[in-house]
Amino acid sequence: MGKLDNYPDEVKDKLEYFLENSNLDRMSRTVRKLFFSYLRDCKEGLSVDFDEILFDVETLINFLENRN
Repeated sequence: MGKLDNYPDEVKDKLEYFLENSNLDRMSRTVRKLFFSYLRDCKEGLSVDFDEILFDVETLINFLENRN
């Protein structure tokens, strides 16, 4: 039994449409960029070196996403 077997056909059709018509790699990058941008804008009260932490984490994620 598949994970989607218990869902109505309408839900399965919408999920299939989404997966076929979306650029998931681009969407992943966009959501990540929005998240990091938000953190940079709202960093008050966080660690003094939070900019460096964000840079390091974002650089690592970029490296991991771009490896072949």
